[in-house]
Amino acid sequence: MSMGFSSSNTTKVVVVNEEWHGCSSYENRTWGQACTNGYSGSPRWNDSAGISGNVSLGAYIDLAGGQNSYINSITIAGVGIDPFTLSCNAPSPTVTTTASTTPTYTNTLTPTTTNTPTRTATRTPTRTPTPTLAANPIGTAPCIAPTPQGTPTPIPTNTPTRTATRTPTRTPTATNTPIPSPGCVKVVDGNKTMTEGLGTTVEYIVRLSRAPVGSEIITIVPNNFSPRLMISPPSRQLNNTNWNTGRVFTVSAVNDSTYYPLNPPILIGHTATSSLGSGLLHNIIQCNYAEIKVEDNDDNDCSDRLINLISGTRYAQNIIQEAVDMQIVSTTTLDVLTAPTLNARTIGTFNWETKIRVYARIQFAQSGFAPQTWYQVSAATSTTPSGWILARTENWNYTSGNDPCAAQIALAPTTTPLTFSYDRAAVREFAVRQSYANRNGGPSGNRVSRRITNLRFANFLYTDLNAGGTVEATGSAVFVSEGIWMGGMPMRFGLNGRDDCQTVEYTEGGWQYCWVQQAAAGNSSTTWEIHGALGEYHTNADIVCPSQTVNTLLNPSGMQIMFPGPLLTSFTNRIGFDDLNNFIGPVAQGGVGFDIDEDGLADFTRTYLSSIQTGDYVWINSFSNCLTPNTGTPHGLVVVGWYLSIDCEAAVNSNFSPSSLFLSYADAANNSQVPKGGADGNTALVVPYVADFTTQQSPVPRPFYCTQWLEPERPTFMAHDWFFYTLPNSITIPLNQLFTSSEWQW
Repeated sequence: MSMGFSSSNTTKVVVVNEEWHGCSSYENRTWGQACTNGYSGSPRWNDSAGISGNVSLGAYIDLAGGQNSYINSITIAGVGIDPFTLSCNAPSPTVTTTASTTPTYTNTLTPTTTNTPTRTATRTPTRTPTPTLAANPIGTAPCIAPTPQGTPTPIPTNTPTRTATRTPTRTPTATNTPIPSPGCVKVVDGNKTMTEGLGTTVEYIVRLSRAPVGSEIITIVPNNFSPRLMISPPSRQLNNTNWNTGRVFTVSAVNDSTYYPLNPPILIGHTATSSLGSGLLHNIIQCNYAEIKVEDNDDNDCSDRLINLISGTRYAQNIIQEAVDMQIVSTTTLDVLTAPTLNARTIGTFNWETKIRVYARIQFAQSGFAPQTWYQVSAATSTTPSGWILARTENWNYTSGNDPCAAQIALAPTTTPLTFSYDRAAVREFAVRQSYANRNGGPSGNRVSRRITNLRFANFLYTDLNAGGTVEATGSAVFVSEGIWMGGMPMRFGLNGRDDCQTVEYTEGGWQYCWVQQAAAGNSSTTWEIHGALGEYHTNADIVCPSQTVNTLLNPSGMQIMFPGPLLTSFTNRIGFDDLNNFIGPVAQGGVGFDIDEDGLADFTRTYLSSIQTGDYVWINSFSNCLTPNTGTPHGLVVVGWYLSIDCEAAVNSNFSPSSLFLSYADAANNSQVPKGGADGNTALVVPYVADFTTQQSPVPRPFYCTQWLEPERPTFMAHDWFFYTLPNSITIPLNQLFTSSEWQW
């Protein structure tokens, strides 16, 4: 319906309900009301002033600022007119009109006595409403002009009159010729949440509010102005077959290093263009937005003791060789260790980008770099520390932020106790695989170990190996020390924090590898590179050659195995070859060609050696004078497990996998695959195996008694006894006694 108005007309538009397309989304509003969303503007004319021009239902009114309003309904009021409403999409209103009063014409007559005038009041109000059905715009209900219902009110005339009869006729005819509404892009299932860095995605659907015409194709493009999101594909197309089912956009979060403390949802709008270049679906925008909430993984302020680890992508940008070689990092994880050193035992892992809780900080000096930093941590959901992680090394951080907890968490006191757990399986892995690699000769350079695929490696280099045939000529002691260190035992200073890299020191000597060579001590402390001092440091024993002193730095420490003898050798602190001859024949023969008494030997070893485990130590007194060159040297070996009592030739020609050797006698006895015998028929037929670094024999895993075997084409050891020592399962030392070399980097 269209109605015309002039500026002098007393009738005015009282209410216009409209969809104002200048708002950020379609809204039904009272005329002149501001937008609920987005911006608002001022209409060209309003309901308080006279109106000129035409107002049509379904029309688009050009407002100030170039915006458009779609007219849904009009309410009309004016002098002599009861208010009534014309509308689309609403029930037809009841219009009450007060009919015009019939005017009364009065004639004054000359009275007579012959006639009595008759009073006659005649009124014939007539209203003929004519409803008109307007065209039905696509996507809307029919726009029907209201049907006014007139209620005549007769006015009696009590005065004799000549009556003039007026027949009022009012026939309002509503005619609505609507302009079809343009379409918009509808987002379905668009409120989503995702976490940055997990590699996950979310999806939402876009549809159209109305169908395209014929073969028209509508191309929808998301408007993503946030660098935090990636949307694929870049566009979608809809036609008259899928406009209402829609197409899917996929959203992923960019794994950045920026922290967003407020972090509101990200709105994704859409625009669309028509293949026709015009029409109701050309250059339209969204009906509503997709709202994507991205959980940030870059909480680096540590104010709540919570931080994030870096992403796997960032990890790959700078590989720290020490961390890789010691296998505490990978492309997917960072290890949690029992203590803050590279060799400490691994007790768990965190995936990259995991949120963690921090409890304490420790730092160690690094030459040429900022301090190496360690965090004591747990999972974010826990309140109990689980272990330590390497947070920063060589100016590269594994946490999001460069030591992000520095301001909130002070460095741990220097007296903080640190507990190191002994990983005996790690000792076995290292010693077995390195000994097989050394079977035909040691590694090049001044080393006793080398890089082996999938085996932990540290860059140990010794400038004083084979130093003129002196007591420091053997690499067997440093090989044992490296194996123990790979099992997680810490280096420590000597008595009262003394740096024993500087001098040869047996008395309360520290156990240290020293990257910077010293003239007196070489590249390691005495307790690291000389067997007697090594055994005395790790145990409560005083070893005969060369120093015979007790080292009390470790508490608890290991102990020497004593035998409730005397045995045949008449000693209580060792096993002699006479104690073994009855079981394996002459020890120099190594059981080769002899029917080994497996049952008797098993009973013997279970009785005297069952407390020995992988990672423990065996010392042999293979010398006539330990201080005189060419009269033999003290030698030591590391226990690598328990296995069957076989002859030495068979043993050295075998190739045992580390896992085939049992960590202890108890492990072997509890394994149903291990043969049993002995006096009770239930004794595991196994003995301790050892490995070492030597050219006297094949250094590979073999029964301990094979060190007396005269191996063909090998120099062999001098006749000797066997001394057995246990190492503790864990030790605790104060932080200020923990030794780390600031120069040791590779």
